[in-house]
Amino acid sequence: MVQLTGRVLVISDWDADGVISSALAYYSQSIACKYPVEECRKVDLKPIEPSNAHALLSRLNESYEAVMFLDIPFLSKVADLFKVLREHFSVGRLIYIDHHVSTLSSESELRKLCDEIHVSLEATSIILYKVLLSRGVKVHEKLKMLTTVVSYMDRGLRAPNELLQLLKLASTISKILNVKRDSELYEKIVMWLVDPFPSPPPFSTLELKMLERKVKEIDEELNRVVMDLAITGKNIGYLKFIDASNYWKERGATSLVLRLGRLLKSPVAVVFRGGRGKILIVKASRGRAYRIAKYFIGEGLAEDIAGHPNLAIIKLGKEASDKLIEDALRKACYYT
Repeated sequence: MVQLTGRVLVISDWDADGVISSALAYYSQSIACKYPVEECRKVDLKPIEPSNAHALLSRLNESYEAVMFLDIPFLSKVADLFKVLREHFSVGRLIYIDHHVSTLSSESELRKLCDEIHVSLEATSIILYKVLLSRGVKVHEKLKMLTTVVSYMDRGLRAPNELLQLLKLASTISKILNVKRDSELYEKIVMWLVDPFPSPPPFSTLELKMLERKVKEIDEELNRVVMDLAITGKNIGYLKFIDASNYWKERGATSLVLRLGRLLKSPVAVVFRGGRGKILIVKASRGRAYRIAKYFIGEGLAEDIAGHPNLAIIKLGKEASDKLIEDALRKACYYT
C-alpha cells in the first residue's frame, strides 16, 4: 500500500462538471500519483460557491503542496482568495482549470496569479482529462465515459443513445448536489467515481425521492413564472428582453432563462434583482452571449461577468437603469 504524504487541495463547483473534474484530480493524484504532484499525495476536496469563496477559509487548517481550482469562474473574490492562500496556507502551486467566460476573459491576469492554468471553451472535466492524458494518466472506463457525457451536457447537445443512461445519472448527480449542498455526499460521489468497479451510486432511494419532490416543486414554480414572463418579452435586436426583477430571485435564475429560451424559441436577455444590484443573464447561441457580455464590460456597464459562451451572467453596475440596459442590448445586438 502506498504511503501518502503531503496534501493537495481541490476546490470545485457543486455541479456534474465540478464533481467529475474533482474525481479526475483525485484519481490522478492519489491513485495514479502523477498530477499535479509526481508522487502520491492526500487530496482534500472542497466544493464551493464562487460568490462565497471566502467561506472556504474557515474549513482549512493545512499547508498545501498544490491547490487546484476546477470549474470555478474567475471573479474578483477568487483573486482575493489566491492572496490569502499564498500568505496564510503555505501553498506551493496554484493551478486553475476552467471554461467560464469570466475566466477566459481574464486569462492574462490568471497567468500572473497562478503557476499553471488551462482554460478553453470545453467543459472543465474535458480540459483536465486532456491534461492527464498528456501526463500519461490513464483513466478507467467509468470515469472516462462520464467525462464524455458532461461535454454533451455543457454544450446542450443530445448525447448518443448509448450514453443516455449515463447522461441521466450525471444529471441526477448534479441535481442532488445542488439541492442538498452536502460536502460529505460530494466526497462520497467523488470516491464512487474514482472506483473503477461497478457499484450503485452513493445516494439512497429516500434521498432520490426527496430530490424528485424538491425538483418537482421547483419545476412547477418555474413553469408558472416562465408562462407569466414569456408574454412580457420585448423585441430588442435578435433578443427577447424580459424584466424578471419582481418575479424571481437570483438563485435558480439560469434555469428560468433556459426555459424561457426554449419556450420562446429565441435568444433571450433577462434581468433579475441580485443581492447588491441587478443581474442580466443572456442566452444566445454561437458565442453571442459572451460577446454581449464583453460589450457591457467594454462600455463600463458591467462590474463582472460569468457563465459560458452561450449563457452569460452579467453583474450590472448600480447606475444601470432599465433604459440604459435596453439601449446597451440594442447596440450589442448590432455589433454581435
